[in-house]
Amino acid sequence: MSEQPSYNPYNQSRATVIEDIIPRHLDDESAAAAFEFVAWLRANNMQPVWTNWLTWRAVYKGEVICSVQLPFPGHLRPWTMTPALCYAENYQNSIINEGLRDIYMKNTAVFCVHGPGQTGVGCSPNKPCAGGKTKTFLGKELAGICGSNCNSSFLKIWDPSEKDVKGIKRLLELEQKAREAKPPKDTSNNKEEQNDDYQNENDKKAPAKIDEVAAKLLDGEKLERLLDFVAWIKKNKLSLAKAYGNVWKINNKGKTIGRIGVNLQGAYNAGAWNIGFNLDGLHDGNLLADERSKEIAWANVNTCKGGGCLQRPCRTILGREFDRVCHGGLMFWNPGAADMECVRQLISAVIG
Repeated sequence: MSEQPSYNPYNQSRATVIEDIIPRHLDDESAAAAFEFVAWLRANNMQPVWTNWLTWRAVYKGEVICSVQLPFPGHLRPWTMTPALCYAENYQNSIINEGLRDIYMKNTAVFCVHGPGQTGVGCSPNKPCAGGKTKTFLGKELAGICGSNCNSSFLKIWDPSEKDVKGIKRLLELEQKAREAKPPKDTSNNKEEQNDDYQNENDKKAPAKIDEVAAKLLDGEKLERLLDFVAWIKKNKLSLAKAYGNVWKINNKGKTIGRIGVNLQGAYNAGAWNIGFNLDGLHDGNLLADERSKEIAWANVNTCKGGGCLQRPCRTILGREFDRVCHGGLMFWNPGAADMECVRQLISAVIG
């Protein structure tokens, strides 16, 4: 009998079925709730399909209507559901009359750590969405909403209770009816619906090369630095493999040590790129001899203070202890010359 490959939560594709993965990441009680909700989605013509980072999205009438995310190993937070209520203004009276507004008030608005009244500590201040967005819902203006959660919904429900699930199901039913009253969305040119935007390196179609994508989305010093970095990667006998969307893994002898992202998560990051690192193997303070490079790396560690991300427990990075490290971990947004030197030193140290 051939040996079964070990499970790797970071190596999945659109063929990954959420029901097969739930037991690996949730305890019995949470798993039962997640199984029931996913079954309800399927029974109501909302089929969850893997997109990225242990996240499955269900589409209805050409638009995402709900996402389900499972926790990564070591993360403190449980599973989440994020309904995309694009037409909620059309049924706001039902939301209020049926007592569903409480779900919004309790779970709404994952605020940007750089937004009004927030700590200003967390995601990189160089990230294009730093400061968040201003959105209005049910007559209330909300300032500083986290960019990754403001595209079509303010709701993000962590470890939903039975009451939460019941309310979300009703909201999704109202959303379905609202969409049915609208003309169908044309998805003929929508890359996400054609599965191109989240193509995994194991999928059959050959993924676009990073330099080709970058040339279309970046310019000036940003493009020049990315292309120089790609050339440096190849010169040092490392390889790039398409992960999903506009993200490429940086691999060394088959092991992923980091990633490059270009123009991620919508228009608010237009014209931006980043380099991220896997934190495993970066705990030793002696990994970098240059103290200035350590300081640069520490300045780019993402720590969560706003409660909106899948933060991990305390982590030691290059000899310094950090609490509530965000899922992104160590990420350089639009890196400058000093950042790039730090990145090259980190990679050289990791690969030996």
